[in-house]
Amino acid sequence: MLRPAKTAKGFTLIELLVVIGIIGLLASAVLVAVAPLQRLRETRNARRAGEAYSLLNAMLNKEADDKVPYDGDTVAPIDNGPTTAQVIVRSTAGVTCTSATATTPSCPGATAAGLTVPTTNLDCVAQLDNGTVDVTGLVDKYLIELPIDPLGSGTDPETSIVDSPLGDGNTGYYINRTASGRVEVGACHPDLGAVIRVKR
Repeated sequence: MLRPAKTAKGFTLIELLVVIGIIGLLASAVLVAVAPLQRLRETRNARRAGEAYSLLNAMLNKEADDKVPYDGDTVAPIDNGPTTAQVIVRSTAGVTCTSATATTPSCPGATAAGLTVPTTNLDCVAQLDNGTVDVTGLVDKYLIELPIDPLGSGTDPETSIVDSPLGDGNTGYYINRTASGRVEVGACHPDLGAVIRVKR
């Protein structure tokens, strides 16, 4: 006499995948709900790192094509002081590098990286675009436009960072060229105490 085949008890692959998907959705919802401001800051830092990398690549590509170091605009060129950094700007209009004035760009990110921002003439800034007509050739050919820090001219509600002493001309990124010609680009106002910089 034939006995009916025993059916195996357990979950099918489809059932397991559905359960894993539901658990993943719940975990992501809880993660966002627990610390939304933290996630927002981490997202801004990720964007800053990507934009610093893009800016550095554009500059290195231009240098390779020109076969000379890229010095930026003649009004505010990139210096090669190994311990100094300059805030990257679109325009030098209204900029004063004297310490502790409203028009002096601040860059705590450069200070955290062990660099100082000069306080004489226009040494505190490097103009890579004049905001209207690109006179340097970096923008349009190598970059669509200069990146602007995710906060822009806004204010982080927790830290009250205002990155707009130069208005829209201030990108919120800094540049440093070492004596050997290496270039470092970093974020002036990263969130969560991070140091965001790329160097080659």
